[in-house]
Amino acid sequence: MIEVIKSLSKKKIFYILIMLQFIFSLVYFFVIAAAIQSAFYININVPRQLDISTEQLIHIEVDVFEEKSNFNNFVADIESQLNGKVGTYESNVINSVELGGDVGTVEIDSNIVLMKELEIEQGTYFDDCDFKYNIMISDEDNPVSILIGSELAKEYGVEIGDEVYDLDNSQSFIVKGILKPGSKWFADTVDEGSIADLGYEVIVPRSESDYIHVHYYCIMPEQVDIDDTIKQIKQLAEKNSVTMEAEFVSDELAVKFSDSLEENKNWMIFVVVMMIMISVGTASLFMAQMNSRKHEIGIKVAVGYSCKKIIKMLFGEVLVVATVAFSIAAILGKAMLGQVEQPSIWGQGTYVDGYYISADILIMGAVILMIMCVPAVVLLGVKTKRLQPRELIGGNE
Repeated sequence: MIEVIKSLSKKKIFYILIMLQFIFSLVYFFVIAAAIQSAFYININVPRQLDISTEQLIHIEVDVFEEKSNFNNFVADIESQLNGKVGTYESNVINSVELGGDVGTVEIDSNIVLMKELEIEQGTYFDDCDFKYNIMISDEDNPVSILIGSELAKEYGVEIGDEVYDLDNSQSFIVKGILKPGSKWFADTVDEGSIADLGYEVIVPRSESDYIHVHYYCIMPEQVDIDDTIKQIKQLAEKNSVTMEAEFVSDELAVKFSDSLEENKNWMIFVVVMMIMISVGTASLFMAQMNSRKHEIGIKVAVGYSCKKIIKMLFGEVLVVATVAFSIAAILGKAMLGQVEQPSIWGQGTYVDGYYISADILIMGAVILMIMCVPAVVLLGVKTKRLQPRELIGGNE
């Protein structure tokens, strides 16, 4: 190994250039592979997180400037005529000394748990009264019930019945329940597929008197005809003068998955072509350098080096360059894409969207790099075995 390092140090620029090619191609591969992985992650994990089929869940996007009365009538018609339940949730943040500063919240209404249930480890879930508070009179005498994450409760010693105060909104809360460890929710809309860990989050009941939110979800009791149901919802929206877009979550996920694969497939083809070109170019560069090292190899043969030992040294050089390049590419890739759990913009929580360098991607990258080195290794071995003593006289180093 010492001999390999000495040999590399004599030709720093050459090996640095080879290394940069490897690093560039690997980082590019990591980014594209992570994007494809994210598409599969969302398509697989969103249905697993839901308690109902994605073909029972309709995503409704509403104009926030709609009249509240019109929207309420629209929702009432959906529930009475289609037997669906309309719910919503929204991420926000509170600033509480009792919880260590800024803490992310998920504001949910009474129907949204039909889509995904929240499991309680201690205390109880919200009752109907918890969703009917008046935010204008919420004070120390009328605190709003909340559920808190298990990690948050453990770290700050919060127990059932403790009061929490939001400094930013001058609002009082009382802890009604502590969520089970490992509880999850959606960091964004369902189809975006970002799964948030609720360990450091707070669940707040959304008052029925609150403003209109953009994203609502209609939970159907069973799988229905998709086209017919969307058509009926649009008719009810038109009847109540509500501007909205409606689509089944199953369709949204299918479209996003297809679009992501199509987009990244083209980039992956480009990466593969680039890697093939780099592989061929690297082999050519090593062969050209081999010709300039005949004098060096001749000296080694003269002092007793066997052909096998020389080949082993040359292979060692390729292996060291590839290993260093892979390590640097992995570090750069992780720095660019972040960790498995991304920090939430709301408070202390984290979420996972599948866009990271997994162990599988690293293994694939290592295998691809080895394949890229094969032409250079094979040609070096063949060329070394064919060298004749007369060819080693008068060569240039």
